[in-house]
Order: sequence, then C-alpha cells, then structure tokens
Amino acid sequence: MSDFPSGDEDPEGLPPETTKLVDPAAGRRARDKQKRQAEEEEALWRGVLALPEGRRAVWRLIADPSWGHAFNTSFACGPTGFPQPEATMHAMGMQQLALRFYHDLLRIDHAGVRLMHAEMDGRFAKPKRTTRRPDAA
Repeated sequence: MSDFPSGDEDPEGLPPETTKLVDPAAGRRARDKQKRQAEEEEALWRGVLALPEGRRAVWRLIADPSWGHAFNTSFACGPTGFPQPEATMHAMGMQQLALRFYHDLLRIDHAGVRLMHAEMDGRFAKPKRTTRRPDAA
C-alpha cells in the first residue's frame, strides 16, 4: 500500500514531482520543466520591476527596516541595554534573505533594480541642479 492517496499518484505509481532517475527521457523532461519554471519566474520579476508600484513594493521588501533591511545591520539590545543574541541572529537571517532576493533580482533585471534605486534610495538621488540666471552676477 502506498503512503500517498491514490489521487496524488501518476499512472506509474510515483508520487507527484518524482522522477525515475534511470530513465533519461524522464530526467530530460524534469530538467526542461525546471528550466521553464525558472524562466517564468524571471519573467514575473521583470514584469514586477517594470511597474512603479512593483518597484515600490519590492523596495519595501528588500530595504524597509521592518521587513528585510538588506542594507542595514542591526544588533538587538534588551530594555536594560544588554545584548540579545537571539534577536540579533533573527535580524541577520532576515537581512540575509532580503540580500539574497536582491542579488537574484540584480541577476534577473539589472536595469530594473537600478531604476528602483534611483526612485527609492536616497543615496542614489541625483542632487538638483541649480541654474544661475544670466542677470545675477
């Protein structure tokens, strides 16, 4: 008897998403499926970064201190000022996750990430040019 309900099995009796490694055609199909899914996910993120609302939402996930804070390192202290290593490690995990997501986005759509920085990151804002009037001397 199988560990899986009968509705979840394929005709060969394998659980879903299982590939027979001895069958070269099945391995090729599995690799093609993984490649297609990766391409679809990349197209999704390129589409998100193509929209101003998408860039704003992604920036919040990556850089907002209450979310990912990929560009800030935080060291947690308790109310008495003593270090809280568990909270610091939790914050570091969130930072690493956001940074990994950021690096994946850079690989997928570098121009979209650059535009997101230009719009959302104050460190990338170009200073406003001041023009001198010809009559002012």
